[in-house]
Amino acid sequence: MIRFKVGTSGVVGGAPNLDAEFVADLALALVAAGDSDAVVINMSLGTRRDHAPVRDAVAYARARGKVVIAAAGNFQLQFPGVPVYPAAYPGVVAVAATRPDDGIAPFSQNGDFVDVAAPGTGILSTWDSRIPPNAPAQIAPTHGQGFRAESGTSMASPIVAGLAALITTVRPDLTPDEVELVLTSSATDLGATGRDPVFGAGRIDAFRALQAAQAYRRPAPPPAPGPTATRATRIFYACTVRGRQVTPGRPAFFRTRRATARLVCTGRTAPALRGALLEIQRYNTRTGRWQRIGVERTSSRGRFGFVRRLRTTGGWTIRLAYPGNAQFRASSSLATRVRVVP
Repeated sequence: MIRFKVGTSGVVGGAPNLDAEFVADLALALVAAGDSDAVVINMSLGTRRDHAPVRDAVAYARARGKVVIAAAGNFQLQFPGVPVYPAAYPGVVAVAATRPDDGIAPFSQNGDFVDVAAPGTGILSTWDSRIPPNAPAQIAPTHGQGFRAESGTSMASPIVAGLAALITTVRPDLTPDEVELVLTSSATDLGATGRDPVFGAGRIDAFRALQAAQAYRRPAPPPAPGPTATRATRIFYACTVRGRQVTPGRPAFFRTRRATARLVCTGRTAPALRGALLEIQRYNTRTGRWQRIGVERTSSRGRFGFVRRLRTTGGWTIRLAYPGNAQFRASSSLATRVRVVP
């Protein structure tokens, strides 16, 4: 139990030193709970201030496998839609409050950080029995000594915490993220269809949540990646046009009355790749990309040959490319550049 509670301004009674003491106490409590054998942590408290020590302490507890649940806040009428912390921190299940008719309690904070809702109006709660008999009516017990009907997201949050504890009893193997998934996936959708900033995923349903926990099957992990290809492949080849040698990497010019010249190429891969599929590619100057214009499969000794008819005048830049496999990296040859002029 912590002695101080942050008010709507984030400062207790206008005293920053008390606010700082509260933040320090809360951070220490979260760290201690993270180091304990507790499974679920509930925080029926909140402030509109983002306190770095509390944020770090929440992350510490989550990293140690704790399900962290917090009240979404009661500031909606004064500060609509403003995030409330620690409920708005990543990994925290933020709980809104509903009325007995499943409507939202008017004070319940709205926001994208709200995850689920639970009853939070007129909830019978424990009360300090040491309150003097002549205390004002607004703070005196209303249901016998030591109990009182209270309203707020602080009442709704421990209900969700209790359900989370039941879920972990049924399925102690579930991670905090999986417990949250069970809570949200089994909730009764209220308000706008689907998740919304008022109810989150909806009002919790204990029966459905326990059924969902028992039926939950963890998705199969992705297959382990195969070994990374480390061996290099080189492609050697030579071409001729009308019997004239064309050296890859060097431009060549041919004059012809018709665009009927043929590029005849033969080559090999090193190491010899048996039955490997090679792409014959032409460089497209308009798109700036290599475009496949044919394929050629290597022989049992890694050799290949192909013929391309140069049907149009202009530049032809051609190469061969190997896509790679589990053993050999992808590679490409030097380009052969031919210009056919009329």
